[in-house]
Amino acid sequence: MMDLGPPPRAIAAVDRAWAQPRAALLVSTAVPDPGGTGVERRAWQHLWCLSNLFDLDLVIQPRRRRGTIPQAVTERCSSVTLLPLVESSYFNVVPRGSTGFTLANELLRLGRRIWHPYLPATRRAALSTLSARPDATYCAALLFRLDTAWLAPWARARLAPGGRMVMDLDDLDSAFMRQQAAMGRADRGLELTLAYQTRAASLARIERQVGRKFDWITLSSPLEVAHMRRKAGRGATLTALPNCFDLRGTPLAPRANRDGKLRLLFVGFLGYVANSDAVSWFVREVLPLIEAEAGPVVELTVVGRDAPAELAALHDPPRINLTGWLPDLEQAYATTDLAIMPIRMGSGTRIKALEAASMGRATVSTALGVAGLGFEPNRHYALGGSPAAFAQACLHLHRHPDQAAALVQRARAHVRQDFSFASAVERLRALVEAEGRPS
Repeated sequence: MMDLGPPPRAIAAVDRAWAQPRAALLVSTAVPDPGGTGVERRAWQHLWCLSNLFDLDLVIQPRRRRGTIPQAVTERCSSVTLLPLVESSYFNVVPRGSTGFTLANELLRLGRRIWHPYLPATRRAALSTLSARPDATYCAALLFRLDTAWLAPWARARLAPGGRMVMDLDDLDSAFMRQQAAMGRADRGLELTLAYQTRAASLARIERQVGRKFDWITLSSPLEVAHMRRKAGRGATLTALPNCFDLRGTPLAPRANRDGKLRLLFVGFLGYVANSDAVSWFVREVLPLIEAEAGPVVELTVVGRDAPAELAALHDPPRINLTGWLPDLEQAYATTDLAIMPIRMGSGTRIKALEAASMGRATVSTALGVAGLGFEPNRHYALGGSPAAFAQACLHLHRHPDQAAALVQRARAHVRQDFSFASAVERLRALVEAEGRPS
């Protein structure tokens, strides 16, 4: 696997926060992985930053099964505790098809104060696993994603006096649920739409409650912070903790376009409805417009695992190529001309935009695709706000590679300045040192 985490030069740039060794706790809903999905990469970011400030203990509450924990994770941790696989799909942002997702059940669940990711027996097993760990006292604890919030009392009981509790929501699941309710209303009918809206209201209430129980609530972009601040009111201390990405020292050279083809690339976890919707919309609405003007010379490569059946059915090489997940993305970027991000729903920020800049490929995106990153249209990326505009942006950059190169150069400078791992460490250090260092 290609390690997209920070290289030794970044590690050397970060000093330890305090002279005496101190311990911190990270509770994550995903196995940290520098080459994984967006959630797994953000979990890796937290692990990397905390392990450069503290002796780190990691607790993983996994949403999905996977093989062994990466060696890069175990090497950075004093201990790793793996809890049982999550049983509840309540925090699944694609609930349709989940057991019990009906309007009646959502109305019954609406009044719950908090949602546990386990059934009672498994919850007891998880707590038993935690109680078997050696006793430790922490000066900071970071819980990653909303479904770890039920462990807040357990984590707080292990904090030293003055220790800081941080909840990283990453993005707002409630906002994404509302988007799905609005976009699919015509297809799914009134009752299922109301079920989505009810789930969104329930998640929003849990987000507000959680916001009052931690010293800090972090989200991946200032846009998410502003949205939650309007909803949470007093009692929540919010700040943005952006995704970070360590740039390649040298971007990939432009593809030698001797075949006259326009090669496009989309990278993302296809089990996430925002990504599968993006690919479907592009193939249905945008690709025919490009082909009508350019002729049959367009090749779309889609890299990502867990494609739903309706998306997998689009595989039609060489026109549309679904590769599954690739452990090394460098070759995929090396053989493409442009990265595309036709995102129409979702929250948070997208690491794929930072990755494309690092690899040296210009990006064509909707405004939502780069939301929260500070990317400006025609400066850092090409904007495709409609099918026709998206198609024309792809064709224009294909015909004017000098302009594509200029977008890449400015995007890389922006990523280097605002999204480095070293800056992420300093932001996290400031959170746990807020109002004085833990004593």
